[in-house]
Amino acid sequence: MKDDSTDELDDLADKVAEEFRAYRQSDAFKKITPIVSGQDSGHRTLIVHVDGEDAISLADRVEKFLN
Repeated sequence: MKDDSTDELDDLADKVAEEFRAYRQSDAFKKITPIVSGQDSGHRTLIVHVDGEDAISLADRVEKFLN
């Protein structure tokens, strides 16, 4: 069973994916990929991988969105 912090991170990852869905259309290449890392159950982490020519501006937009 997931703890609350994992549920919150999953929800946040879903919100990032929805907000930036235009960059996630292709199954072969996604410029933005949100990942919830659960390797350490006490320190779960949301990772947002940003790639492509406009990675810096996209990363700035994602960071602003998360803040």
